[in-house]
Amino acid sequence: MLRCAALPGVDLFLKGPPERRSVSLGSPDGFIPPPPEPMALASTARWRMLGARPLAAILRYALPGAPDEVLLVVVKAPSGEAPGCLVAILAGIAGSENAEADALADGRATAFRCGVDRPTFLGERAGAALQRAGLAWVRLQ
Repeated sequence: MLRCAALPGVDLFLKGPPERRSVSLGSPDGFIPPPPEPMALASTARWRMLGARPLAAILRYALPGAPDEVLLVVVKAPSGEAPGCLVAILAGIAGSENAEADALADGRATAFRCGVDRPTFLGERAGAALQRAGLAWVRLQ
């Protein structure tokens, strides 16, 4: 397991081989399931904030050999003792979906109830491989 400094008070934990990294925010408990197919996790997370409080992290996973074909994974930040969880997955082409992912994180993560609500997959513009990977990942929740 790897521990990465993220925001003050919210570390990012990684486990698993590089092509199947699973992520947890805030504590080494509560990992979201790894991608169902081999995918490379990017080296940075984009944080969405509500004032000074982290709301969600947006993680970028890419298909092997196709770094421009990405899944943006919205993970709700932990709240108190409750771990974070997968809120949504957005499939697309690198760079074109950042505003959409930000809006999805800002609009859905606040009210999302981990363990109760179902994650969303948005990928109608994506190729078949990304659609398969994203839909399979959401079904693991």
